[in-house]
Amino acid sequence: CRDIFAEPEPGTFALTELAAELLADHPANLRQWLDADEVAGRLDSTFHHLVDAVRSGTSVYEKVHGAPFWADLAASPARTESFDRLMSQVSQSTKGIGTAYDWSDVRHVIDVGGGTGALLREILTAHPHLRGTVADQAASV
Repeated sequence: CRDIFAEPEPGTFALTELAAELLADHPANLRQWLDADEVAGRLDSTFHHLVDAVRSGTSVYEKVHGAPFWADLAASPARTESFDRLMSQVSQSTKGIGTAYDWSDVRHVIDVGGGTGALLREILTAHPHLRGTVADQAASV
């Protein structure tokens, strides 16, 4: 496990900076991507049925978890919180999107499922001529 753990003294082990990202209180919080009880883990478990989803054109989330995705989130404050944390973390990866695309011919951007608006905010900051609208469920905005 090179670069994951350090052995500062023989028989004493510590986390490296890389491993620290797996801690729940670390800003990167990569742990949530590996925890089967977090939303990312629940979504990952549905990939085993990807072929079924493609062939049937239906979501397999309900087949795996007993309820459609949004109903499953709504039934559990912990899952809702997990989803919000996950989306917040994903929104951190939007840095640079405002300059990665030529937005000069665009006047209005609508971010469907945009949550807190982090992605749209990045675009609007880089291109003040744009107007923007976030469309999402009320609890997410």
